[in-house]
Amino acid sequence: MNNILSILVIVCLFLMSNQIVADKDIPWFVHDDNMYFIDTQANYTSENANNVCIKKNMLYKLFLIDIKHIMPLVAQYYDNVQAVWSFQNYNLGHHTKNYNINFCYKVNTINSEIVKTDCNEKLAVVCKRQVTGATLYNFDGTQEDIDADEVAEYCNPHSEEYDKKIQLCLVHFYTADVDLKQTKRS
Repeated sequence: MNNILSILVIVCLFLMSNQIVADKDIPWFVHDDNMYFIDTQANYTSENANNVCIKKNMLYKLFLIDIKHIMPLVAQYYDNVQAVWSFQNYNLGHHTKNYNINFCYKVNTINSEIVKTDCNEKLAVVCKRQVTGATLYNFDGTQEDIDADEVAEYCNPHSEEYDKKIQLCLVHFYTADVDLKQTKRS
């Protein structure tokens, strides 16, 4: 377990400071067994967005089911985001049988509609990473490991439900899911 590549999702460090952090300022959220990174600034072309996700060792590919479930969360947490790049557009072209590579696709956060657009349009980006579990560090000095299906409940930085109990949440994830391989590093 100690060789699993991990990423810190800081849950309560925000609370320990005297600042109030708005949801829109937290670039991470968790849904089901996935962790998402979002950059809300409309600064990225489709290619730039893909590169951001690669550098974070995350996927730039949301499936249609992801869009259905997370776009309402994006609209709720980040009200200033109108549309995001969220597909490896070449793959979406294959999925929709539209092989015109001069166009890319964006997702409107308000209605989850997928819209064909210019690949050089500047939009926000969402990256995705499947989690395998987490280690919770509690304020009372104890720690506990949780399964992937519990991460969204306990490690969501947009929820205040466990703020008085959990000091830090260390999220674990597969080391190679950017290549779509599901291999835990041991």
